[in-house]
Amino acid sequence: IVGYSFFFFFCIYLSSVILSQLSATYEALSNREKVFWHLSIVRAVFGVFAAYVGAATVLGEPELHADVVNGKTQTSYFNIMMTTGFFAFECTMLFGSNLYFGYVDWNLTLHHLLSLLGYLMAVYYDANHFFGTVGMLVEMTTPFSCLCYLLIKAKMADTK
Repeated sequence: IVGYSFFFFFCIYLSSVILSQLSATYEALSNREKVFWHLSIVRAVFGVFAAYVGAATVLGEPELHADVVNGKTQTSYFNIMMTTGFFAFECTMLFGSNLYFGYVDWNLTLHHLLSLLGYLMAVYYDANHFFGTVGMLVEMTTPFSCLCYLLIKAKMADTK
């Protein structure tokens, strides 16, 4: 599932590349900003998924609440695998763009590396599904920060 998740988010990235060609704002961006534009769209999609999954876990997974360390459900397996695939994709794209553009955003890189490490440990040890799925609530603000970035680049930050 992790590989399928990686591929899913890569397809969203490619769709963003294709559809963004229709935007005059996109054409005015530098190459580095274009990559970040696409990654913002992928992050927003993941953020919606993560917010839904995190909320559903908090509100409706009694099996995970009963045993926060070893409790797991089919849904939590899927969530952990999808999130691991997302962070693998994100780290791959970050490293690639860091190498290509010679610029490193250390905070973002560290955030994604630590997240990937945490989810890989949840996969390897088959534990901590509760913390992994509830931890996805942290990504709840991601769609909004990504939208903010896109609006700023489109010079629409001050619209009403």
